[in-house]
Amino acid sequence: EADKTQTKPAADAATPAPLAAGAHAAHAEAPIMPPDPTSAAEKLLERGYGLPARWRDAGVDPREESFRLAYFGGNWWVYRPPDAASTRAVANRRPWRPVAPPLLRGELLRLARDYVTLSRGKLVPLVLSGSAVSTICEAMLPYVHVAHTETMPAWLPQDFDEEGRPVWRVRGPEIDPQPIEPEWAITCADGVVDARAWCDGRLVIVPWSPRWFAAAHSPFAVPAALLGRLLDGDELEHARVVGEACPKWLEFVCAALRDDPAQVDTLQEWIGYCLTPATKYQKIMWLQGVPGSGKGTIVDVATAVVGEESVAVAKLSSMADRFSASAWVGKNILCIPELRKSKHVDMGQVIDGMLMISGESPIPVEKKHKDVQAHVKLTAKVWVTPNYELTMPDAAGALERRLIVLRTADPPRERTPDPNLVGRLKSELPGIFAWAMLGLRRLMRRDAFVQPPLGAPLLRSIVEAGQPVKQFVEECCVVGPGNAITKAVLLQQYRAWVEAEGGDAERMSPETFSQALRALPGLNVEVGRVRDGGELYRVYEGVRTKLVGVPDERPARVLRGDDAVLPFGPAGGT
Repeated sequence: EADKTQTKPAADAATPAPLAAGAHAAHAEAPIMPPDPTSAAEKLLERGYGLPARWRDAGVDPREESFRLAYFGGNWWVYRPPDAASTRAVANRRPWRPVAPPLLRGELLRLARDYVTLSRGKLVPLVLSGSAVSTICEAMLPYVHVAHTETMPAWLPQDFDEEGRPVWRVRGPEIDPQPIEPEWAITCADGVVDARAWCDGRLVIVPWSPRWFAAAHSPFAVPAALLGRLLDGDELEHARVVGEACPKWLEFVCAALRDDPAQVDTLQEWIGYCLTPATKYQKIMWLQGVPGSGKGTIVDVATAVVGEESVAVAKLSSMADRFSASAWVGKNILCIPELRKSKHVDMGQVIDGMLMISGESPIPVEKKHKDVQAHVKLTAKVWVTPNYELTMPDAAGALERRLIVLRTADPPRERTPDPNLVGRLKSELPGIFAWAMLGLRRLMRRDAFVQPPLGAPLLRSIVEAGQPVKQFVEECCVVGPGNAITKAVLLQQYRAWVEAEGGDAERMSPETFSQALRALPGLNVEVGRVRDGGELYRVYEGVRTKLVGVPDERPARVLRGDDAVLPFGPAGGT
């Protein structure tokens, strides 16, 4: 490619002899770029993305050597390590970050300027065309393609073999493939904290390494001295330590959560949980309150503690969008600030998305004009902060097991907003981080979240609004063997009950009603056929409506809807 792009000098444009000699000498000292793309890719990777000499001088373990360039999820990623000699603020240091393809090609062109190539027997400066750079990028893929995982964060091997399998030993002794379990690694600006060791009463911090493939981190150094004071002592001593480290935050969060210790403890555990990529507890945080009650401030401070790069913000409609999930990979929090339903939003798809993400189910991740990653397990915890409860259709009752519901206090009418509140709270970030780490340790030792009693009534209200069929069965039906009712009669009775409750009776089709009925846990309802008096009826077996004058303990079959003993009257002669 360099040979093709060279401009042939004119015959009468002779170069002065001293200049030509100097240029030839400079070219002789420059490294020669091999002609084949694979060798060129190896040269540029080693020159631009290998282990820098200053790292070796600083005593970095050569076993931690890894390319500082990666290809993952259809994107190129580059590693920018923190520099101890840098004057940059710690908050501005970030680990792996995506780089746009044009910027990568420009970086490769810059690295190639120092090389020469042979053209007609002479050494000439290397000039790469756009197609040559693209070919070199493709030749780099076998070296930097993160093919052993589709999840961030993860530990990268030192190399990959010809079949794309990770190789954990290149030179010297073997290395530990995973110094910390990825799901329990808390990435900070100066190292990675082992959450499992913290739970066991030890503070283990693994230093920076390009092998730790993570896109986000807390924007400050690990407050090791503060955390060290929390390794020993009882809860009263711990409360005194964090009370000194973040008094403004504790005062604010207690007032916002109605001075309820159970709610404060749950929020403490949740923010600590969000410091990690773990999703094992399969929960969704539902923080509800009127505008101005502190929901947004709590989320803003939690974002500052976890790190802005660790948080994705989404609209309700994006949960049903095929391309939105590509922006959630590698995040610790997926925040949905408002739950505003419109006619263009398919609530069924929204609920499915929330349940799949919170339930650790792999989802397909698709980016426009990129290949689809068909099996990606997101590490984001779903956090919604609505002003009021929204009807969330959930016939099977999965949301009841997933939701943790907290309620904020209504603000006093005479209170004026404080525009400097968030800034004052953020001044205590290291202390808030330590407070959250205490909550994480309590959560990991208990190994489960506990729903605070103050939010339990709201949780029941959300569940009942999303399961009208279940509420109808509990109030108006008898369940058990020997009972049966025709499908049309039960649907008519359900619609009459919905109208009596002030709802829209025509919104549920017969098919949807049947699916919702049979999805109810513990009901064991089956669809069958019953012949009576020469007529064949399609019935639900195992359930019937309550009947006037008939004890609930007595099994009965309701085959015709013109019986006055039905709770909502005859079913129109069915």
